[in-house]
Amino acid sequence: MPVWANPIDYRLGLLAWQGDFGGADRVTLTQIPLELVFPGRSSSLSIIIPYDQIDRTGNVTLTADGPALLGVGGPGRPAWQTSPAGERRSGPGDVVLRDEIVLSRAGKGKRPALALVLDYKQPTADERKGLGTGKRDWGIGLSYVQPLGKRWQILGDAGYRFMGDPSGVNFNNRRRLSAGLGFVANRLTWRFLVENLTPLLDTVPWFDAAGLPIGFREVQDHRLARLDLTLRSLPGGTTRIGLTKGFNDSTEQYGFVLEFSTGGR
Repeated sequence: MPVWANPIDYRLGLLAWQGDFGGADRVTLTQIPLELVFPGRSSSLSIIIPYDQIDRTGNVTLTADGPALLGVGGPGRPAWQTSPAGERRSGPGDVVLRDEIVLSRAGKGKRPALALVLDYKQPTADERKGLGTGKRDWGIGLSYVQPLGKRWQILGDAGYRFMGDPSGVNFNNRRRLSAGLGFVANRLTWRFLVENLTPLLDTVPWFDAAGLPIGFREVQDHRLARLDLTLRSLPGGTTRIGLTKGFNDSTEQYGFVLEFSTGGR
């Protein structure tokens, strides 16, 4: 019997983030990921192949954990970006390989579901356009679901990402924590989560209107609230719609996700 005994699950999504991120102009980041999921008896391996677009590149870039702040104020750019700051750029994003290993399945006696999550990011996005960092990184985490009965669940997630450093830059490794509640009713699942993610850099350059660095500004943790709805169809596919709301200048003001899947979520 093959390791992946079930059919491949195909997922196609649309993710968008918008906010000023401490800058003078609004930044919009869009990602269209194609995800291939190979479900198995004890693990689920997935490959995420995205296409990215950023309106007003330079001060914000996309990472495996979403948008990350690199500068504030006027139109600036990191040392590895060669295209002018503040423009629209698009192209293939970073490919992510992810494996979710089941440690415990939910069962009788309110036994929780626990999974070990590992991922590896291959830097296929063009960092010269401002679409990524151009370096590999790795993540490890735990996913936790505690049933409270037939309907309610406690949700938890913790992760740590080992960041690769571009030339001349020392990125922080990043810690992620999230917690929330889930509600399951017939073919609908609601999830509400709050999340905290530590920043790539403790301080970032502060640019004037001409794009010249005039100082530095401290970066806060990436903090947001997330609400999403998953609808399971009778044939077995799912549709997921989600919204996020950021709490500070290090985070998007609003985010949106729409995903169609041939399998479960």
